[in-house]
Amino acid sequence: ALMSLARTDPLTGLPNRRGLDAALGAALPHAQADRLLAVFMLDLDGFKPVNDQHGHAVGDRLLVAVAQRLRAQLRHADLIARVGGDEFVVMAQQLPSVMQAHDLGIALLESFLTPFYVQGVEIRVGLTIGYALAPDDACDACTLIRLADAAMYSGKQQGKFCVRRNKGDLALASS
Repeated sequence: ALMSLARTDPLTGLPNRRGLDAALGAALPHAQADRLLAVFMLDLDGFKPVNDQHGHAVGDRLLVAVAQRLRAQLRHADLIARVGGDEFVVMAQQLPSVMQAHDLGIALLESFLTPFYVQGVEIRVGLTIGYALAPDDACDACTLIRLADAAMYSGKQQGKFCVRRNKGDLALASS
């Protein structure tokens, strides 16, 4: 039980960064050209105003609802983790093509066109997504996450609510 606590986000019940790292470590050796592994970094657009306007209880409820909505877009084998306040990571494996990875990103994005209802309040938040693929863009978890993060950051700077892939050509944020 302690093990699962160490790897789980208490609010959403999703894996945390540690749980994600473990899952990536297990899945990456199996990534191949026709069985791609995608790492999507997702950051909510407009989450802070929700907390400021409606309070943290509503903010927390919203994060739980966000987790459920993302989950609904994914296949059983895909993993979703919460790695920061309003930051999530989706790991999708055994994708037959680059197109399918892109389509999944679009599906995640479009699921946010519908508002959320939390404690009777209608809340609209957006999503900015950056992703990278193994083995095409990188083969190790650390680089994949950094690539996806840089793509997400670039999307944030250029208007939000978009999906960006980083093949290694988008500048990495200096860590």
